[in-house]
Amino acid sequence: MKRYPIIVIFALISVSAFCLPSIAILDAILADGVDITAKVPVTEKIIEEIVTSGKYTVLDRSSIQQVLEEKKFQLSGVVADNEIKKAGEYLGADIVCVAKVSRIGETYFISGKMINVETGAITAQKSHEQKGDIEVVLAIAQVVGKALAGGVLEESA
Repeated sequence: MKRYPIIVIFALISVSAFCLPSIAILDAILADGVDITAKVPVTEKIIEEIVTSGKYTVLDRSSIQQVLEEKKFQLSGVVADNEIKKAGEYLGADIVCVAKVSRIGETYFISGKMINVETGAITAQKSHEQKGDIEVVLAIAQVVGKALAGGVLEESA
């Protein structure tokens, strides 16, 4: 008889996981002058922060790329919200997250936003910048990812 409460708890946890909004985090878009090797680490850092928040069901990055390739969907350097919305529809996501990495002189800047696929509305947007070498993009991506996920912001050095 004591097993029933445990089974009920696991069932509720399983059901609640399915109630979370699904989010597709697209690969970061890099502006001219930003090292191409920053794309995957920036994307992965944002994914890490959103997964850690526990507020979303995050779609697998490799699956996202595969679906977009199959649909012959290409995101240009300048991404309109309606393009992001269309990508989300292809992926079956509730929300799409995209980040853009830019550089001005020695300062790196990351802007990230989440777009509701159904309405096309921006549900969250955050940007952060930091002066330094390319390595600072990971710290910036962490700040942006936490903010987008609704986490507590920490000031980076």
